[in-house]
Amino acid sequence: MKREALDIEMITRVIQTGASASDEYFLDTETGEIILIPEEVLAAVENDEIDSLRPSQRALVEKAAEIYKGNGRFVPIPHLSESDIFSVVSRLAEKLEDEELTDAITKATAGPDFVDRFEEICLSRPEVMDMFYELLDKHTAAFIDKWLSELDI
Repeated sequence: MKREALDIEMITRVIQTGASASDEYFLDTETGEIILIPEEVLAAVENDEIDSLRPSQRALVEKAAEIYKGNGRFVPIPHLSESDIFSVVSRLAEKLEDEELTDAITKATAGPDFVDRFEEICLSRPEVMDMFYELLDKHTAAFIDKWLSELDI
């Protein structure tokens, strides 16, 4: 599998936004396909309860069964952690020239729910959000490069 065959934009989106608590994204390392499998389908395959699935979910059983086998072909796509986001926000604060804004962001990162407090700051300063996303994209690109290298892709 060559990196050129991958939809890096989609992988970036998955890594940055993550999946819901009930879904999981996988990368098919042979084809580059990105597969979304609901946790409910994976659990039904694991517990041999396929009959409990809705007809629309049954279409995913074959892929889910291959994933469940764990042969290495399908790997879960990771998500950025809170510490990744914290790192990006901290780098952003270091780049700002507005000391008052830097202090506000630094204070926002000092406690729990820092992401929510940071977003509140950005609501009134869209240019800060633009800078954040630029740094986030760079961080994510490095994250993806490392992840794909670990997969020998």
